[in-house]
Amino acid sequence: MDKYIILSPEAKGSFNDRLNFLYLKLGNILDTEKLENRTLQYCKVFLSDSQNQIKEFEESLLYQEFLKDAKLTIVEQTPLNGSKVSLLIKTTDDATPILFHSLRLTEEEAKGKDSYEQTHFLFNKYLQTIEGTDMTMERNLVRTWIYVTNIDVNYQGVVEAAMTSSTKKD
Repeated sequence: MDKYIILSPEAKGSFNDRLNFLYLKLGNILDTEKLENRTLQYCKVFLSDSQNQIKEFEESLLYQEFLKDAKLTIVEQTPLNGSKVSLLIKTTDDATPILFHSLRLTEEEAKGKDSYEQTHFLFNKYLQTIEGTDMTMERNLVRTWIYVTNIDVNYQGVVEAAMTSSTKKD
């Protein structure tokens, strides 16, 4: 059975203070879950300002000890409670693994590319990820979440790239 837990810092303070709170909280939860033969299967991290927080997050104990090798999505979306960072974790006692990919463009990969080119690049990254397996995008890709800044301006390029990438036969 799957269990979902939302974690947010209970105290105010610096971003690092909040990450340290989540580190301790998540550690306690994972210790308890382990006693019940449950493991962390997935984590979604909500950051209020990812561009300015991502480096500190990736250098934190929270990320380095618990999330670096986890199935992870990082989203720039201010948590509803107004905190700078929150986690949505999924634990499970199910031994069946899920196949999950979270792909992001680095600043270098995105530089000088419009929304069409960036989306096309992401889908190519996905195709490279499944290369050498018996999987195809048409048969095995269940869901995509593409986070787009300035959606009013960039939507058309994303849609066009997604359509051409999904129908492309190399």
